[in-house]
Amino acid sequence: FNLRLFHGVTMFLSWGFLLPLGMTIARFGKKWPNAWWFKLHRAIQITGLVLSTGGFISSILMVALNKFSAQPHSAIGIIVVVFGWFQFLNAVIRPHKEPDKPVTRARIIWEYVHKYTGRTAIILGLINPIQGLVYIHASAAVRGLYLAYALCWLVFYIVATAIGLPEGSPVA
Repeated sequence: FNLRLFHGVTMFLSWGFLLPLGMTIARFGKKWPNAWWFKLHRAIQITGLVLSTGGFISSILMVALNKFSAQPHSAIGIIVVVFGWFQFLNAVIRPHKEPDKPVTRARIIWEYVHKYTGRTAIILGLINPIQGLVYIHASAAVRGLYLAYALCWLVFYIVATAIGLPEGSPVA
């Protein structure tokens, strides 16, 4: 069983694909009927967090078994995973919107914290594998391909936001 491969695959699936996808759905899917955006966002984020947790545990085992760590990749990875779990806990305590009532101050603060902590985690989660690929001596082609992939997410998000913000949220 290759812990390094397991770590790379689970972290890529979580922070490189599922968690950015869930964030993107939450950001741009608000007009979908029957709150499908929220149902998908929640399911995808929980799946991504479970995979991330598996990847994090594998990194702890790698350090324990091989007595090494990859800095700054490890430090950024810890921050990303902590932010990911913070997002989950924050979502559990979110103040609910009351139908036909103004959005409360607590809800607005919660939305800022949830959205900007999540965006920070996603950006760091997309950037951090570059350090990991350097650490494992991946070829320049592999590093370049991953960088292009991560930049595609970022460009998509920026362009989609510039084209038109979704409606229905006090926080963009």
